[in-house]
Amino acid sequence: MSNLYEAVILAGGRAAWLQSLAGTDIRSLAVVKEKPLISYTMSTLKASGRIHNIYVASDSEALAKLEAAGITGYKPIACNVKTLAEVCLVASTAV
Repeated sequence: MSNLYEAVILAGGRAAWLQSLAGTDIRSLAVVKEKPLISYTMSTLKASGRIHNIYVASDSEALAKLEAAGITGYKPIACNVKTLAEVCLVASTAV
């Protein structure tokens, strides 16, 4: 019997300069080879066969843009950028 895991994608990166280049300021929605970056991550996680749930943590505006872009197959976690920074800090010190 295989173990199933849960994955959390922290999708809080924004860059004003990206808007003119990629049409969005949200890094996870920047298109590379006709697909948003986050699609590659989600496809890899799903293909592993070991991930039960995928959560995407970002602010509510970014989550709305993910939904509008047709990105599906995840459970949203709405939080502010400060909270994401705190999550990253705690995760990096726990390793």
